[in-house]
Amino acid sequence: MNTRPPADPRLRRRILLTLAILMLGVVLADQAGLLDTGNWFSGLNPHQRAERIVWLLRLVFLSLLPLAGYMLYIGGRVIRSRAFPPPGMRVFRTGLLEQGERAVIRGWVILVVGLCVCALALYGALLVPREIMQLMG
Repeated sequence: MNTRPPADPRLRRRILLTLAILMLGVVLADQAGLLDTGNWFSGLNPHQRAERIVWLLRLVFLSLLPLAGYMLYIGGRVIRSRAFPPPGMRVFRTGLLEQGERAVIRGWVILVVGLCVCALALYGALLVPREIMQLMG
């Protein structure tokens, strides 16, 4: 049985407002010169620059962990409930409710992608910086 879960207009407005605030924050940070990476590295020797780049890489890669955790959570809920989207999950756009084996397959795909994102985040945050520092000596 495929039914259509109703869209949540408040969620849609909240997502759009959050994206608008984030874009405004990036524009303001750029205007304030906070995103000017040339200033971050001026006057540093190559080893200090490498250390700073390593910390920036760790920050970027570790920021993927919440996304991976959310994907693992949603994938598990889909598999347990055998429905996508799982019961109680708000959606911002009306779509078909998948149930049964198709939903379980979708849940496993979400779970595997979440594991891949988690592995990428840990690899990029732990091993890539170590390799960079070994190259620098």
